[in-house]
Amino acid sequence: MTLAAVALAATPAVAVLCHPDPPGTRTLVVHGSVIGYDMAGTRVAVDFRDHSACMRTAQWSVVRAPRRLVVGAKRAPTCDRTIHPASPTVAVPAVTPESTAANDGGQRVVVRGTSVEVTDVSGTPLRRFERVSGLPAQKIALSGRRLVVLVRGSTVPDRPDRVEAYDVVSGRLLAIRPLFSRAVTLDLFGDVVLYGDADRGGLYALRLHDGRTTVVGPTQRHDMPQIGRPGVVYQDDMLKKLDGRGRVTMKFIPTAAIRRYFRNTGDTLAIRGSISSFALDGRRIAFALREADSACAEIKVWDIPWRNDIANASEDDDGRTCPDHHGKGEVAGVALGGLTAEWATNYDGYTRVGATNTRNCVMRRIGGVREPEHDTVRSVSGDRALLVIAASRRSRGHLEFVDPYTLRLRKAIWTQHAPRQASADSHRVAILRRAGAKVDLYDDEGGFIETLAVVGARAISLRGTQLAVLTKTRRLDVYDTETRVLRYTRRLPSSAAPTIDLHYGIAVYTVGRQVYAMRVADGHATLLAQAPAPTRAQIDDAGVVYRYNTAGLGVVRFVAMTDVEGRLAGRRASR
Repeated sequence: MTLAAVALAATPAVAVLCHPDPPGTRTLVVHGSVIGYDMAGTRVAVDFRDHSACMRTAQWSVVRAPRRLVVGAKRAPTCDRTIHPASPTVAVPAVTPESTAANDGGQRVVVRGTSVEVTDVSGTPLRRFERVSGLPAQKIALSGRRLVVLVRGSTVPDRPDRVEAYDVVSGRLLAIRPLFSRAVTLDLFGDVVLYGDADRGGLYALRLHDGRTTVVGPTQRHDMPQIGRPGVVYQDDMLKKLDGRGRVTMKFIPTAAIRRYFRNTGDTLAIRGSISSFALDGRRIAFALREADSACAEIKVWDIPWRNDIANASEDDDGRTCPDHHGKGEVAGVALGGLTAEWATNYDGYTRVGATNTRNCVMRRIGGVREPEHDTVRSVSGDRALLVIAASRRSRGHLEFVDPYTLRLRKAIWTQHAPRQASADSHRVAILRRAGAKVDLYDDEGGFIETLAVVGARAISLRGTQLAVLTKTRRLDVYDTETRVLRYTRRLPSSAAPTIDLHYGIAVYTVGRQVYAMRVADGHATLLAQAPAPTRAQIDDAGVVYRYNTAGLGVVRFVAMTDVEGRLAGRRASR
């Protein structure tokens, strides 16, 4: 599905404008704090503590209730402090259990290790089968004949959380799907898995038969979202400025709307102009766009699974990256950390650095534009809670470590070596020296960790304990940063572009118009996509993004991680 970019007006209600509630949505405004809730059919029992510290229960009929219902605003006639909150079974345990169980209708499923046992409600065995994976089950969910088993990801080896889907009648494996992020809740109804995001407060719906993922909405911390035949219920957190003010908004999204969400989640963005620098972090991509009639690039952000086209500049900020009167120059780089994109330009010999935040779908410049005390920005990089600017003055280097949430400069340091490239990953950053023979590792506060000796490096990518190094001879070397040992050496085509990216043990590189993915552990590579023009690609939690320019359009395309893994395994794309 292709999305055409359109502009959004900046208004106080922009979050509602770019993500309006679909038809059939019901809202429950709770005055107080929600303790728990449980959806049974079309009714949701909501336990909450009101402003008088009284425990109360609201019976919410998500089909018959008005579109907006308010509870707890008036004092209760009696104050009961002994109500036990609803106990939903969707929370993922912090510690891997020896066994995990789930019930649905007249059957019960228990998973112990690789064994799956199906019984009736009285405990009479019905059937038993074995899982395909030997990894422990963190949690399971059951809906009719479908069973999903959540398997935790790991740092070593680098892999994401996954769900295994089985038919409990035949014992057949239906699908294995990687998740966009670490799951803290898990629920299932029919073909749709609902899970909450541990890191970024999002609620995702995953369709098992093709692996497509869509965002339902942002959720409150510690929420226990649930899915049933009528739809999805959760505590909404779209307007974060209301957090902690004694009022909680709960939402019910009907099943028909969830189906539309899947249909409207696109994998291609085409926008008038040309795209140069870009950065991928999680599910979002930030890129520099220059229209044909403009000499100045703008920064745009696309939240891929959330159905909006792009985040646009607000009315008081046209999004431009260059000064009003400028000569020759360019965008030196774009970095993305969470909701914040940082960009750097070199115009007329001067460096300018700016940042924009894309909360509520509107890009607003924050922190102002500054001219740092160095000459040239060589590279910018970001990941989740870290933004890094690597610049140089003559033969010296200057590194800035920035918090993407507050834009606070954590630390700025001078080094004896000019940088070529920065690569940030979580709480660390790798800096490739200009000579290409050394890589310096720092923590997110600018503290020096170690130096790794490499050979003829042209580009690098840091991911966990692995450092991917692309050499000038187009060899891919993968180092273990803890032991400093060269673990893998893989040969790339001599015409491969001088860029590399690494995530979940998969390296992504481009050769002209072709995008390749390689499993570095065994060197198996596959053609992932063929673009109509020269392209560049990056990989992160959600999958691979590649961009190209053709016929006056800048195009960004997304390949989900489930399809990347499928292609490496020799399977056709699921969509």
